[in-house]
Amino acid sequence: MQWARCQKANCLVALILAVLWAKPSFCDLIPPGYRRVSHTLCFEPSEPLEKVRLVAAPVLGFGGVSQIEPGVPFSFSGKYGTKIYAVPEDVGPLKDFDREKFKDWPSIDPPVEQVANVPESSPITSVETTLRFEGISGNKLNIGIVRNIEHGNANIELGGVTIAQPWGRAITVALFGGAILVGVLIWQVFAGRTTRST
Repeated sequence: MQWARCQKANCLVALILAVLWAKPSFCDLIPPGYRRVSHTLCFEPSEPLEKVRLVAAPVLGFGGVSQIEPGVPFSFSGKYGTKIYAVPEDVGPLKDFDREKFKDWPSIDPPVEQVANVPESSPITSVETTLRFEGISGNKLNIGIVRNIEHGNANIELGGVTIAQPWGRAITVALFGGAILVGVLIWQVFAGRTTRST
């Protein structure tokens, strides 16, 4: 009986950890010792970019569609899966993400991972990645990274500063998992004492 109870508890812990790992919305926490920063993308002006209409839109959540303009920074989200799309010329203004409509348009994930958190000791306050639009191949956009600039206080550029990526989701899952595991162990001990007393 006790063995079956332990097996059930262990399965519950494994299930919760799997959900935490698979669903980033459950892990929207800042790891200990880190703080949030803003990370934006910006396309440099180019002749190929003048011939297309690009937008950025998250495939999850309720974020709207951002019209991409040369030289104008725009936000993106790794958590909500922002993608960059080339919009057909005959499509009117866009406000909301339409999965059925967008799925047939040329698209690509941002070629850089979002920096959402940095260590508390880091001088970085924001990050801007400049991209270059190079064209369309079939149903995929060709986009390259031009440069990555970190800014500090007063928007001062920080040359040569390496962004220390946090463990992010792994740390959060470990903390949640540890707390759950401790709770389960306490429950097992309590349940065992109750069983023996009866």
